[in-house]
Amino acid sequence: MPACLVKATAMALSGWLGQSLRRLRLIWIDFYLRRSKTVSPIEVTTRFFRHQSDYRVKPTLRPADGFFLPHKDQRTSIFLIRRLRPRQIWFLGESVVSAAGNTLYGRADVTAADIYELDLQLQADSMFRRHVNIAGWPEHKGDQKLRALKLAQKMSRPTLYQQVS
Repeated sequence: MPACLVKATAMALSGWLGQSLRRLRLIWIDFYLRRSKTVSPIEVTTRFFRHQSDYRVKPTLRPADGFFLPHKDQRTSIFLIRRLRPRQIWFLGESVVSAAGNTLYGRADVTAADIYELDLQLQADSMFRRHVNIAGWPEHKGDQKLRALKLAQKMSRPTLYQQVS
């Protein structure tokens, strides 16, 4: 067999093998994290705008000041969206928001690392596979507001929903 063919075969095999090992590693990490209920800092999360009062459009599009504040149970509901295409994210949003009897207006994305940086926690929930709660909020309402505002500042540009037929 010619040497260049042997080299090409070895490169193709190592490329395929390397790609397979990377995929296997991601599957293992995903399995481990789901099993341990730990959310990786590299995970991207989103919170959906369910009401028009959840966001402001002037001077620029941004979440309302209280958008990330916890509910009475001291938790804020968000969803894991890493490795989802935009269309899949919007489908998730439509499903979740319509199940609660609300309208989907948009979303705001933030990384898990940004949440951890504010000394908050992410707790996996069994409601949906991709559902988690921001927990560990301070007791004092003023401290909660401060962290919610910092979280809103860290998020990527919010996106309004445009229904696709």
